Amino acid sequence: MTQESELLSALRKEIDKLETRLQELRVKAKLGEMDVREAIKPKIDELETDLKQAQKEFSRLNDVTSEAFDAAKLGVENAVVELSRGLERTLDILLKGRKE
Repeated sequence: MTQESELLSALRKEIDKLETRLQELRVKAKLGEMDVREAIKPKIDELETDLKQAQKEFSRLNDVTSEAFDAAKLGVENAVVELSRGLERTLDILLKGRKE
């Protein structure tokens, strides 16, 4: 397995993991109190947009030449990091809403 294919595999796993966490967050939001649901709905919408962007960037990695791979890889990594941060922030909001 080449370094590029190993990286692609690792990024795909990370995106899949984040997508699963977003699905779990949607379920938790539906089960939460109305005020909490309303508070995190815009965040979930934003996260779904971020997930689509990460998936789009990932798809482009498969189509680039090896020279452009490093530059494209950075776009995917940044999208994954932003998605992960957004998920954590939204989960914090949801958990704080349940404690109050």
